[in-house]
Amino acid sequence: MTVHKIIFIILIIMIIMIVAIIAFIPFILYKKEDIIFPESTSDSSLISDWKWNDNCRGNVKFMEKSQWPTFLDKKAWDDGCQGCKSVPNTSSDLNDQQENNSRDSFQVIGDWMRIGQRNSGSFSNLSTAKSKNHWFNPPRNNTDDKPLEIEWYMYMDGSSWGETQKDIAKSGITKANWSAFWTFGHGMQLDPNNKDTNYGWPYCGEWDLAESLPVFSGTNNITDTSLKPNGFATGFHNGASGAYPPCCLKRDGIMYEKPNLQNNNNIYAIPPTTGKYGEELKKITDTKIKDKYLVDNNSDLYYYAGQGDPNDSTFLTWGKALYKKKHGVFPKPTTTQNTSTPTYEEFEEAASLAFNTPIHCYLRCTTDSVMMYVKTNVDPSKPPKTNIKSCMSQDEVKNIMEGNNYVTVFSSYGDFGSNKDSSFSDQFNSYMGQAGMTKDDKIKPTNWHQNMMFVWSVITQMNNSGRFTNSAKDNDQLYFWKHLMSYMSDINIRGGGNYTKAMAPPEIKDPNLVKLITQGYDATSYAQYKDKNLANFDNTKDASVLDCRNILTRR
Repeated sequence: MTVHKIIFIILIIMIIMIVAIIAFIPFILYKKEDIIFPESTSDSSLISDWKWNDNCRGNVKFMEKSQWPTFLDKKAWDDGCQGCKSVPNTSSDLNDQQENNSRDSFQVIGDWMRIGQRNSGSFSNLSTAKSKNHWFNPPRNNTDDKPLEIEWYMYMDGSSWGETQKDIAKSGITKANWSAFWTFGHGMQLDPNNKDTNYGWPYCGEWDLAESLPVFSGTNNITDTSLKPNGFATGFHNGASGAYPPCCLKRDGIMYEKPNLQNNNNIYAIPPTTGKYGEELKKITDTKIKDKYLVDNNSDLYYYAGQGDPNDSTFLTWGKALYKKKHGVFPKPTTTQNTSTPTYEEFEEAASLAFNTPIHCYLRCTTDSVMMYVKTNVDPSKPPKTNIKSCMSQDEVKNIMEGNNYVTVFSSYGDFGSNKDSSFSDQFNSYMGQAGMTKDDKIKPTNWHQNMMFVWSVITQMNNSGRFTNSAKDNDQLYFWKHLMSYMSDINIRGGGNYTKAMAPPEIKDPNLVKLITQGYDATSYAQYKDKNLANFDNTKDASVLDCRNILTRR
């Protein structure tokens, strides 16, 4: 065989190898076992066949390695019951029954997962309530627990409503979007007939990491500029605050401006009404003396968020923070000489800034505070090199994150490292929030948030029945076939504690009862205490709603 023939054969072999490698690249990038459902670009009636967003195809990297198992697994999200209180009409016989798209839309490709709607009258709602290996806890006092860090990327795809953020702002979807990513503490009501045994919601706490707040207006006109959109926000809740407003907010220059002797009336929030500070404030009639008291005691004072302020000085939202990052000022209502009714075009722009863009989210919880940061238009394969250490203070981390052009969107305070902190509820025990506990409840509302489980949902809200419905005749056809798709990367968790590190509820000593409260979910948990006639916790007694359990893997 001549040298030329040998070279020719070698070249042929090399070409074949190169072609084979190129053909195999897709399988390297998207391993077969990572793809739960096939993908196509057709107009299939199957949501899982809808085209995957190109912005959510690449590799995802985080600031540090996760210490938790991957969330890119349908077994992690195999529950649709938690959070279903926020989705009524899912089990009724009414013609506006909403369609549950959870099973049809949950999908994992590569480093991303998604859920979505078939149309504006349907929803998806999944949680990690049945996967205890995915639960987490804040760091405990007097232990070697490191600060809890939660890091993820998200992409709210509103392209059905508008390709650009300007289109999104005009469409009105920012007023209707109620999609969210939040957590519940894993508590339960032991006896369904005795509220004094309720260690479930709201007592177990709720962390809304990224909740888009609709306007709850009772009108169908989502393009009405006199309605103010809120967009995404972060908020914590405990038994005192209930569903709204968030607890544990202070005037720290983030959620509200810091107080001075001239600006105490500039925010729409309520200072303490009860307890040591509330009682002292009741005695003060002179405005100047009251202002000085609020300034002097600012580090110890919580504020109860107000509603209905026309100047919008309520707590910080993502949109406000992103708008200020872009324009240098917070959004403001617009008024004209021809009308006294303000319009909210700047807020519509602000709320749209979290749509159709990859967002990097980072939350850090120590034993006494929580901080949250976001950055839009990021490359998920290139996280910042922050070199954050567990020994760093929250102020040090804030400087690092803001130095990397992240915006601070949330701060909250309390003794998260214990099960007995009632500072917030002590200051507002006669001003309990929606669905909150009352001052007469035997169980004291505290910052006991244990064995937190994620809930991930996509839903829209905007008509007189409280939601977009699933009947075309009940909706303007312009909106009926529009939908939202929510993409999320794997969730990276570091520090804090896993499900074995849950603290007992206050005053509960029996270890078996602690385990039942913090880990129990179904009849197998109830069996431990059956002889005491204690009941298993359920969101609902409706059999059709209970069918949401094992929503992804059931056959």
